[in-house]
Amino acid sequence: MLKDVRQLSPYSNTGLVEVFHSLLNHFAPKLLHFSYMGELARYHIAILHFNENSSHVQAETKSGKLRYDVVYPKFKKGEHTLRKVMETPKFHYVDLLKEEVYRAIEEGDVHLGSTLVTVPPSLANSKAKRVSKDDAITSFKTRFADRPQPHNVAEATRKTTPISDNTDDDTDLSYDAEDEDEDIQGPRVIIPSNLTTKFLQIARENTTQNVETCAILVGKAIDKGQALQVTQIIIPKQEGDANSCTADLTGIEEVIAGGLIQLGWIHTHPSQTCFMSSVDVHTHYPHQCLLEQYIAVVCAPTHNTTKVFHLTPRGMTVIQNCKETGFHQHPSRTYKECNNVEFKKKLHLKVKDLR
Repeated sequence: MLKDVRQLSPYSNTGLVEVFHSLLNHFAPKLLHFSYMGELARYHIAILHFNENSSHVQAETKSGKLRYDVVYPKFKKGEHTLRKVMETPKFHYVDLLKEEVYRAIEEGDVHLGSTLVTVPPSLANSKAKRVSKDDAITSFKTRFADRPQPHNVAEATRKTTPISDNTDDDTDLSYDAEDEDEDIQGPRVIIPSNLTTKFLQIARENTTQNVETCAILVGKAIDKGQALQVTQIIIPKQEGDANSCTADLTGIEEVIAGGLIQLGWIHTHPSQTCFMSSVDVHTHYPHQCLLEQYIAVVCAPTHNTTKVFHLTPRGMTVIQNCKETGFHQHPSRTYKECNNVEFKKKLHLKVKDLR
């Protein structure tokens, strides 16, 4: 790192590059389609405009004083800031282009432009190997088979072994006093107080049949990134039984849009207590790798309890090195109840049921 820092130039920055890229987007918007020659012509105009105006200076008043504007940006929350008033852009290159066009017409050289550039063949006409739709779908579904999917909850197969209150199979994974130094740092997660009630209402039919239900928790950053707020529950298409829940997450990224991010997942234990099975922690691991505050909410309606879990730093290491699948044992303190979660009243919670 120190060697890299010494290579940085103190005399240059990327500001002008960013300005030029902005000009390209202005003259050739990405949302619009242009022919190859049309796109190239717009790039040329952007270059001409940049060359003529990249060195424009701050404007002056008639008395020779530099001009400023007083503005009140939203992020200042009512406070003012000064903004330099630059000289208005110049368009002399437009006059030069017109003169060149008139000259070409007068001299009969109207096809001059078409001889300067060789248009490459369209990529759409390339002789690419065609595959059947069925093969493409199979390839898409299996290309992530050897690694976790960080944007989806539980591939989403969860398999647990029924555990009674008198069984110690998984209880040694939960929180104890030695984990006090393993708290999650960073933004807190704010959850609407009616989250559990709404989700259990949705899962009621499955619960009465002793079938698990799972969903994705989506939200956004608030308070300038100081907190994460759950704003939406997404119920994917799924199948389940008393000890497992399998969700169809095809196209779920398209549902999570508008700047929202996946903050956690929630599922029921219709006839068991609140805990995370070995498959649960493996499911949770890749998501917490991407977002340290990622949460797992477990509801046990028959015991009238709900708990919010996350993996401990020790648990992250354990799961990273664990190669076993299905139900198996892990060392103690692999996960614990979250210390960075806050339930708040009067927060809007949207439900999207895709079933």
